[in-house]
Amino acid sequence: MIAILYAIYICYNLKLPQLDTMFEDESIIQFSGIVTQVTEKEKTHIIYLENPKIQSINQENISPSSYGVKKLLIYYSRVDNLHIGNTVQVYGTIQKFSNGTNPGQFNEFLYYKSNSLDYKVYADTVIQLDTKKDFIKETLRKFRKKISLLYQSLLSDEDAGVVRGMLLGETHSLETSTKELYQKSGISHILAISGLHISMIGLCLYKLLKKLYLPDETSIPLAILVVVLYGIMVNGSVSANRAILMLAITLIGKLLGRTYDLISALCLSGSITLFLQPLQIVNCGFLLSYGAIMGIAYVYPTLKEIIFYKDKKKKPTKKTTSAYIIQILDLQKDLHFTCKSKKLLQLVKSILKKIIDSILISLSVNLMTLPIIIYFYFDLPIYSIFLNLCILPFLSLLLTLIICVALFSFFCFKISLFLVGSIHYILQVYTILCNFFLQLPMSILTIGRPSAIQMFIYYGCLSVFLTIFRLSKNKITFVILLGLLCIFIHPPNKELKITMLDVGQGDGILIENTSGKNYFIDGGSTSVKELGKYRIIPCLKSKGITCIDYAFITHTDQDHISAICEILEQCEQTGSIKIKNLVLPDTTLKDKSYLELVNLAIQKKVHVNYLKKGIQLIDEDLTFTCLHPYEGFQTENRNNYSLVLALQFKNFDMLFTGDVSDEGETALINSSMLKNCEILKVAHHGSRYTNSEKLLDLINPQYSIISAGKRNEYGHPHEELLDRLKNRKIIPYCTIECGAIEINSDGIKYEFKFWKF
Repeated sequence: MIAILYAIYICYNLKLPQLDTMFEDESIIQFSGIVTQVTEKEKTHIIYLENPKIQSINQENISPSSYGVKKLLIYYSRVDNLHIGNTVQVYGTIQKFSNGTNPGQFNEFLYYKSNSLDYKVYADTVIQLDTKKDFIKETLRKFRKKISLLYQSLLSDEDAGVVRGMLLGETHSLETSTKELYQKSGISHILAISGLHISMIGLCLYKLLKKLYLPDETSIPLAILVVVLYGIMVNGSVSANRAILMLAITLIGKLLGRTYDLISALCLSGSITLFLQPLQIVNCGFLLSYGAIMGIAYVYPTLKEIIFYKDKKKKPTKKTTSAYIIQILDLQKDLHFTCKSKKLLQLVKSILKKIIDSILISLSVNLMTLPIIIYFYFDLPIYSIFLNLCILPFLSLLLTLIICVALFSFFCFKISLFLVGSIHYILQVYTILCNFFLQLPMSILTIGRPSAIQMFIYYGCLSVFLTIFRLSKNKITFVILLGLLCIFIHPPNKELKITMLDVGQGDGILIENTSGKNYFIDGGSTSVKELGKYRIIPCLKSKGITCIDYAFITHTDQDHISAICEILEQCEQTGSIKIKNLVLPDTTLKDKSYLELVNLAIQKKVHVNYLKKGIQLIDEDLTFTCLHPYEGFQTENRNNYSLVLALQFKNFDMLFTGDVSDEGETALINSSMLKNCEILKVAHHGSRYTNSEKLLDLINPQYSIISAGKRNEYGHPHEELLDRLKNRKIIPYCTIECGAIEINSDGIKYEFKFWKF
């Protein structure tokens, strides 16, 4: 408890390095530091540097100092002659970690801070200043590289990626399709270095040494030393460190003649981790790793007691489920049938017990980690319990084969070649099982990010249930577990929600109506790669949205359609976002980009609609009115035919202008359909050539919102445009400063919320 309170205190009083005040988002920097870790990837290599001494920033020399920086993450193109322990000088661009400027977006800042990393640097040059090496770490790194190359040479790229991920923690080598398959299926945990790896290596070595008649005083320290070296070799993930600490506690307890207590070991291990790295308390890996063990320590014994508990004082009038299970397991006493082989009977009994035990353990882990999984990933793989039941019995065998391939390669290479075939077939079975369960109805349930209140109610009900059952042994306490369902409840919106996402240089606007229907206006960027995957889809899923009812495309420039194309490409996959209707402007300029988007939508069986001036879309209190383009509008520029939509929700009005400009804006002004609105979505990212004085005077908004990317080459939003807004006392909000801009309205009042933390 003290460790948890300490970690929470550090989180709330997090002090940033002094260097943070010396630059805004990125800067040119030169510094020196000691290499502590090197990870070699196909294109860009990663170097971890400790104790950096900053020598210049913004190309200005400063007195060398750490400025509060403890550890840096360096990206560099090559690491040929670099060794762990070397002191190096680095020149490149330093960047601050992003803290997630959109709902549901990955918080890079918290993730890397929890791993004690302060900044990332894209290095132009890395100069080795000395030849000093950390002998142990460098030897382990070379050994790891040798084993990694061995698997790469023996196995296919797909199999080698999984094997290297499982044994060496090299998840970067995993193929994207395989990684996504395991994540969607709920078995990505098999790729993490965890208790299974550590116990197999540590306990097997300990037992082997005991077979060689070595005393505990020798075998236990040796076993602990080996697993610690293994942890260093695989760069010590949270789950690996937790398993190593708990195994060390187990073996040391044995050496001291003390009994092992799982809960005590878990608490001690967690306390050590939090005192050393307090920000781990917000790390998904830490929460899942310790949550899984807490499920086994607290939930599993109670569930087991529920199934097997039999009240001898009370004779039930009818058999309960647990009574039937007890009867089946107690075959010789209750089933009264003859069997020639008592061994077979015992085997059946043993198998049934193991199956039930496995189900209970899996259920216990899932009950404890469910809110954590939903909070970070938003999706729940419904059949993961049954899938894990199928794959876990083979996991120990698979890991044993993987280790044996590496061992036999040193003295009998032919055996290694034989074993890789078995590895391939087991991994193929895993793939088949994953695909099978994903094809089942409702295999993935998108729930969205639960609130703090929901998580509190969930864990509160689970704790109350466990406590009351242990005290009363009354199975009616199961009623308390109904409170766990709160995690799945998403109350309907009482207000209209409009979210302009921070998509860099582009546009992407989500509109959530009180009716439950969802609308999206544009969705693209020229500065953010895979915008759909990393920003738009996480935003939608964090809100529990799996379907866009209408996706409006103002025009078909890439900065307005790139993410929509991503979503359309994936819409047939399990657990993906669906688009029901694609809405395009009815224009005579149907160029290649326009036609390709239409064909893609038709190919994916998405209904395509065309809007022109005067057409309305009405959804309860929400009305979209198309103001532009008018029928027969002629232009040679995509921006000119941009779809212009007027939104009305009760007494609240907002205007969405796409990138309309030149003759398009002139036609809009002359349309006689413009009226006053509260908020204007500024056209063309704040270009100086749009949003004329005449347009601003006609609509007379109180606020304006602008979507633009940091340091974009166009200078958006332009000072000239900002002056026009300022002169009319129109308050501008831009995604550059605010992150995602969320507007909530009840139809009369409205308020802003910003996602720039």
